Amino acid sequence: MDSILDYLLGLVFILLIYYYDLFPIYPYKYGLVFSLLYQIAIKLLSCYYHSYLKRLNSAADEDPLPAIENLQISGEAFPGRELQACGYSIHGTTSCNFEWIRHLEDGSFNYIEGAKQPNYLVSADDVDTLLAIEVQPLDNRKRKGEPVKVFANDSKKIICDPEMQSHIEKSFYSGHASYKVSLSTGYLDIWEPATLAIKKEGYSIKCSGPNGVVIAEKFSPSTTVVIPYGHISEFIIIGSTGAEHLLRAENNSTDVSGARDTIVLTLRLFILRAGDRKRGRRKGLLFFNK
Repeated sequence: MDSILDYLLGLVFILLIYYYDLFPIYPYKYGLVFSLLYQIAIKLLSCYYHSYLKRLNSAADEDPLPAIENLQISGEAFPGRELQACGYSIHGTTSCNFEWIRHLEDGSFNYIEGAKQPNYLVSADDVDTLLAIEVQPLDNRKRKGEPVKVFANDSKKIICDPEMQSHIEKSFYSGHASYKVSLSTGYLDIWEPATLAIKKEGYSIKCSGPNGVVIAEKFSPSTTVVIPYGHISEFIIIGSTGAEHLLRAENNSTDVSGARDTIVLTLRLFILRAGDRKRGRRKGLLFFNK
């Protein structure tokens, strides 16, 4: 079919050139012939173009889509530790889109905002959830292959490492905890040294700088602790009035007792139990490795 189209197109174009030269001399004699040949050429070009697209699509269909095989996640799935996803690119895969996902106990799941790299820093937000990565391969023609998903921690819930868990339990049983932190002043990147104290009924932040600012609030159902994505040591306490306090843990890398995730999980546990007491509920102690 394509060879016939090639032959006809060549013949029509030769005739068009021939009659194009005669048309100015004998417009009445060859005008109709030239017009007819022109229309035929347009039709043949249209057929040729559609035949070309069909061949192109057929070649693309025969070419397998990009893919990833043997996708896996390495690293210890504990808060404060980094995970790394890796696999083998096949079928012309040149790049990948990455999405880290939290699967909750009720069956729902959330794509983690900003987590679009093959590496991921596990945080307190991941505790008691199933953590997974979804990878979609692409080739240099921007074709998308089938997304591939794999779960971290052998498809088990994320828990704290034993040392972190021990510090959280100790603070909870004693009914109080104290941490060295820095409080953002809200101006540029200026931080003020402070102490965060947590008790059964609430928390306080006392600055040791020249201003000596003291913030003290009781826990309420609206008290929340948020971890900004991409920050290793920062967290935000949102009080009952909606006021936000941006804090930064000031521990060294080997001191798990004062790590950001230890502080956040301890705060959340105290907030949870304060709410239970206000509702008059008594239940077993909830820990994150059970």
